[in-house]
Amino acid sequence: MKETKPTRIEVLEMIATDMKKDAEHFDGQAFNERNVAEYFGRHGAAIAALANIIKSILKHKKARRTVPCPRCMGKDEVVGCRYCSICGRDLRK
Repeated sequence: MKETKPTRIEVLEMIATDMKKDAEHFDGQAFNERNVAEYFGRHGAAIAALANIIKSILKHKKARRTVPCPRCMGKDEVVGCRYCSICGRDLRK
């Protein structure tokens, strides 16, 4: 059986759930080196996961670099991309 990769939204929901559980777990615990290190470690992992999602979004946007042109979408101006994502028209002409 093929295992499916979670979507970005699912990963974000998992991060939010984990952070909420961590806050509840560490609430009221002693402020000692062990607890602080564990709490910061978990936050570091969450920040790394968020950074990876942002990186994948930026890579996807950079690779695509297309938007609908004014002719297809009724917009007044083009926002700096080269080709229309609907009709393929070169927007620099």
